[in-house]
Amino acid sequence: MIREAQLLLYKGRPARVKEVQGNDRLEIETASGDRKKVRPKDVTILHPGPVADLDNLELAIDPGELETAWELLQGESTDLPSLTQLLFTPPGSPAAAWSTWQFVADGLYFRGTPDSITPQSPQHVDDERQRRERRTRQKEQREAFLERMRRGAGWSSEDEPFMYDLEKIATGNAQRVNYPLLKELGRAESAEGAHSLLLDSGWWPPTHVPYPQRFEISLENPSEADADAGRVAVNQAESRRDLTHLQAYAIDDEGNQDPDDAVSVDGSRLWVHVADVSVCVEVDSQLDLAARNRASTIYLPDRTVTMLPGSITQAVGMGLGEVSPALSFGIDIDDEGHVQDFEIVPSLVRVERLTYAEAELHMPSSQPLRAIKSITDRTRSRRARARAAFIEMPETRVKVREGAGVGEMVIEFEPLPMLPVRDLVAEAMIMAGEAAALYASSASLPFPFSMQPPPAEDGDGDPDGVAGMYALRRRQPRSRHSTSMDSHSGLGLAAYARVTSPLRRYLDLVAHQQLRAHLAGATTLDEAQLLNRVGPAEALAGDIRRLERLSRRHWTCVHLMQSPSWTGTGILVDRRGQSGTVLIPELDLQTQLHLPFQFSLNAELRLGLKSVDLPRLAPHFTVEGF
Repeated sequence: MIREAQLLLYKGRPARVKEVQGNDRLEIETASGDRKKVRPKDVTILHPGPVADLDNLELAIDPGELETAWELLQGESTDLPSLTQLLFTPPGSPAAAWSTWQFVADGLYFRGTPDSITPQSPQHVDDERQRRERRTRQKEQREAFLERMRRGAGWSSEDEPFMYDLEKIATGNAQRVNYPLLKELGRAESAEGAHSLLLDSGWWPPTHVPYPQRFEISLENPSEADADAGRVAVNQAESRRDLTHLQAYAIDDEGNQDPDDAVSVDGSRLWVHVADVSVCVEVDSQLDLAARNRASTIYLPDRTVTMLPGSITQAVGMGLGEVSPALSFGIDIDDEGHVQDFEIVPSLVRVERLTYAEAELHMPSSQPLRAIKSITDRTRSRRARARAAFIEMPETRVKVREGAGVGEMVIEFEPLPMLPVRDLVAEAMIMAGEAAALYASSASLPFPFSMQPPPAEDGDGDPDGVAGMYALRRRQPRSRHSTSMDSHSGLGLAAYARVTSPLRRYLDLVAHQQLRAHLAGATTLDEAQLLNRVGPAEALAGDIRRLERLSRRHWTCVHLMQSPSWTGTGILVDRRGQSGTVLIPELDLQTQLHLPFQFSLNAELRLGLKSVDLPRLAPHFTVEGF
């Protein structure tokens, strides 16, 4: 029977009966002084009372006596009053009953209910003791770690488990259950907050780039284990068109290691020669699967991670051997710049490698280069009439190399000059892509077409200069791959596919595999098989582009941290009230800043570095003049 002033167990805490209100309702008082109306089945009687108050219910006991009682009761069951009598003298007080129940609820030596209490097994007690000791040590280590971090004392060897947890957060590979560590240290509960703490503690140097881990992208170059069969296939390929009499040029930036295209001319016909990668990377081969899992070559400031093994590049790269195997696109262009006729053939070509700067110097004296330019000028004019987007903005390449000192990294910025020969090469590659798309469409060949819808705005009100180019670029929708041919608004073409970089873009390689199989009368991928390649490759390629962009910005921020007195010139390309978007060409950097005056677009501002927030990739500048 429940009576007033009895000691109760309610939701794991002590309570006492204040008033019995019939058979199915009673009012209780909790240890915090709150009064609640509950049902009898919601509580358990621990002591008949009377209990004057709920203060001072905890009684101490010698741990040895508790262990003795546990040993005496091995193999038996008991109840709360009996266990209380074993543990306390006198045994009849409410405090003794509550304290005994606490030992049962603790679970180390006993388990059960007030009516049926069973001793735990010796194995359980031993395991539980060890577990509690570990938890105590971990708690002490955690408190010591937090204290060191708060004092800015750096990390010790005991802190490694916590630092690894922070690394997981900083690389986006941790669940939010680990975030309280950051909250206790007053840090933002985010990847950036963890990154900041890792830098401040010295666990990560500023040169540590976390973005490959955030995107779960490997920076290991592909294995050469499966490359032998591919190299043999190059030498055993079917007969090829001999185009070695043509003067072909592979024109790239200085230092390029994967030349996968070249250009030449034969009378009025433009030839674009592309490394014949598909002949040595067969569909669903180990090389193909490895390339599919990589999607593209990764170009980072401090390294290049290739899509295919280096020996494949050496076997088919344009100009890397005396004669190069190619898939060549012969294109006839009419006076208006339209594709009039074309053919696609496996070939052999003799290629001379040139940098853009070298090609620009050769242009006046090279009849082939002048002839190619005449053709590509016509195609460029045709695309201009179709409202193609020609975006010409300053470009700078960021390169990082090891310095002389231990751990020293040298960060270099190399402006890429806007040479006309760049347009020549780009235009020739675009024409090859148009020819490939037209071929696939006419043959009803499943193909990874590239398409881009037109911008939502026409841009008639765009400013001139760099600000106008910035506005034009912002308006462009993202291009994407599709198995259905559609127009590419940015290029001003009704049909287009990317086919000129099979060494470094997987979907270009897939396009080559389809073309080569169709030309040979072999089985091609069907649309479902093609879709299974397009979707994952496009998604992964998107992550790689973001990785490349964030890595470049990271190294730019590191450079600025190393140059705290940096000053330079920025071009105002957009303005929203007192805020503006500024392009800093020498750093290949776009940033937001406060404008002290109403500067006009394209104004050149003299900037000074204020601070750098590396985890957030946010350099801050002030306007020092204009």
